[in-house]
Amino acid sequence: MNRAIVIGVSMLIGLALPAFDALGSSQAQTVRIEEPDYGKLYLPSEKKLYEDLFKVARGQGVLFIETTPPGAELRVEGKPAGRSPLMLENVASGFRRVEFVHPDARRAEGYVFIAPDEVSRLAVALPAAPTEGSLTVLADTPGAKVALDGEEMGVTPDTFRGLPVGVYAIRVSYDDFSWSGRVAVTAGETSVVKAVLGARDFVVAPEPKPEPPATPKPVPPPAPVTPPAPVAELEPEPPAAPPEPVAAPEPPKVEKPTTEATVEVDGRQIPAREFCGRYTGILMRYDEERATMDEIFAKCMDRAEKEHELFLWCAVRAKTRQDVLDCTTL
Repeated sequence: MNRAIVIGVSMLIGLALPAFDALGSSQAQTVRIEEPDYGKLYLPSEKKLYEDLFKVARGQGVLFIETTPPGAELRVEGKPAGRSPLMLENVASGFRRVEFVHPDARRAEGYVFIAPDEVSRLAVALPAAPTEGSLTVLADTPGAKVALDGEEMGVTPDTFRGLPVGVYAIRVSYDDFSWSGRVAVTAGETSVVKAVLGARDFVVAPEPKPEPPATPKPVPPPAPVTPPAPVAELEPEPPAAPPEPVAAPEPPKVEKPTTEATVEVDGRQIPAREFCGRYTGILMRYDEERATMDEIFAKCMDRAEKEHELFLWCAVRAKTRQDVLDCTTL
């Protein structure tokens, strides 16, 4: 088995690559390709190269496989073959795909060359299994803060790499909007979390502008009544009673513009409309129907204007959908 093929580099990569000596004259560059090694694991590209260059005689050989660590599950051409160390007889000649699976190592695979009536010994050191993973965090509001187990990691969107395998408590927050949950980080993989905060989806309707009070129209004074002239031939009739004076109409009452109610949150006064918008916006994380949200928003405004202390105390502390529903019933 000492055969070899000498070919030009252009045959391997499809380009003519002339080499030049110190005097500038070109030379043909060649590469020596040996027959496949019986104790090596080949890549798919290497397998194709050898199959194109060498013709393998038909027959059967023996395959002996050792792995570090031992006990790897082996598959040959996709079929279970046993655990390493393992000797397989009557293996068809040529390149055969071998897969290695071990709980404490990375999965590996490749091609081994089998020659007729010969033994191919294959020793493979499997790389250790990863102990870290990655986590990608997305949110409907860019720039939201991300915290894992109470430790701030950064802002969305981002991928956090090199995390130890395990389950983490995650919290994504932006201003007064937040989302929390638990996420598992798997070895060698990237977990993805998509947080819905609703900070940019809920739009509070603009407050209607009060109409200016109507200007009362002036009422003209009543015309004076002239008494009739006395008749000489007839006895004078008693003078007619003067008409009752017409009372001037009262000017219409002009309602004073009301001051919008406010709600105290963390020591500062927030307009009731803004507060109720945030309070109702909690429901958007749970895909609540718009009609229900409008009804809860109206109830919140009514209780804020009436300064309903128990409701306001509850609403300021509401974080979840159930909190909102419980507070609204107060």
